[in-house]
Amino acid sequence: SCDRLNGHGNAIAQVYNHIILPLANERDKHTQIRWGKEDFRSRFGRDPEGMWLAETAVDYATLEALVAEGIKFIILAPSQAQRCRPIPTEDDPHSQWHEVGGNQIDPTRPYRCYLDAHKSAKKAIPYIDIFFYDGPISRDMGFSDVVYNSHHFAGRIGAAIRGDHRQSQLISVATDGETFGHHKKGTEKTLAYAFIGEFPRHGWTVTNYAHYLSLNPPSWEVKLKSVTAW
Repeated sequence: SCDRLNGHGNAIAQVYNHIILPLANERDKHTQIRWGKEDFRSRFGRDPEGMWLAETAVDYATLEALVAEGIKFIILAPSQAQRCRPIPTEDDPHSQWHEVGGNQIDPTRPYRCYLDAHKSAKKAIPYIDIFFYDGPISRDMGFSDVVYNSHHFAGRIGAAIRGDHRQSQLISVATDGETFGHHKKGTEKTLAYAFIGEFPRHGWTVTNYAHYLSLNPPSWEVKLKSVTAW
């Protein structure tokens, strides 16, 4: 995947012991992230760009630790966002916030989360980029029969595409790995055929978060709810 996607591999790191980071003290937060990075390096021979948080549990102290350890992005549930807006520009310095606390955030774009509420043009503001997975599709993969047929699965993915003529959109999902071949026998083959057969027929590009982010940096920012998990 690194060779195919300009050095951006499919694998991402995870916190080392599946610890709930908002419940950890500051030292343990950094330890879990550092051990997760080192484990990743030992397996893949490169530094991770993103990190999966156990149960997607997050708060702003966790974000600060991730940024301090060089993590560029994370993936969260749509219910964890509180509000979002276009990143202010010279042409639009006072863009309006949109309340999305009830799962209304658009998951087809990446978002930038600034860690300093008092932005100043005089210094660089630390931030981390966030992807939100598509909640309804993710639930369907775990609790309906959509993953038993690759054609139906592709149709479910296609229904999430927004009709606003953006240059690109990202459809991403998150579900338990043991769904495939364990809870739902044979569905790992459904996924494989969807990726090599169905998706190309729709003209969809298979990518990963890091590669997508390199081509489409966020144009929107997000604020999160205080302490959440999926």
